[in-house]
Amino acid sequence: MYQLVNTHSVAHIVFHLASRWFTLRMELVGIIMVAAAAFIVVFTRSSVTTGLAGLVLTSVFSRPPA
Repeated sequence: MYQLVNTHSVAHIVFHLASRWFTLRMELVGIIMVAAAAFIVVFTRSSVTTGLAGLVLTSVFSRPPA
């Protein structure tokens, strides 16, 4: 009986850790996307209009959550 409980507990812990790992990776991807868009807008400010810069930043910030 205890073996079944231990097996279930291990499976639950592994699932929880994998879920946390995936969430962390998706948050890092989101941070990289926002930072890249912000740097592109800043470095190309002479050729990008204010409206386009706002559109780019708004679309990056409104991505679906991980």
